[in-house]
Amino acid sequence: MQRSAMGKAVDMSAIVTQNEKVRAVGNMGVNARGDVIDSYGRVVQQNTKRVKDSYDNTLDESNNGEPVMSIQSGLKEDVQPIFSPEEEKFLEDIDDDFIKSEVEEVETKGKKK
Repeated sequence: MQRSAMGKAVDMSAIVTQNEKVRAVGNMGVNARGDVIDSYGRVVQQNTKRVKDSYDNTLDESNNGEPVMSIQSGLKEDVQPIFSPEEEKFLEDIDDDFIKSEVEEVETKGKKK
């Protein structure tokens, strides 16, 4: 409930609910819910379908029509690893050597002070 400038109580949610099917102001040709309507105010395409189509088109353009992940399937089965096991081991060894050298450098700086 909101209060008007004159102090009267105004139920904004009731006003919104009453006017869901009224043509919205502007040049889009939609009602207050976002449904596409014709010149007589009849619903041509519901907002939920319009949003779903827009989302599906986004997937089509970015992933050739295939979603990267879906709720039912999880990750795609045919995902290939980036590195071979040998390359993974090599990268781990390099990381370990780097970390050891950084730790040694910090320790030597601490001893100099």
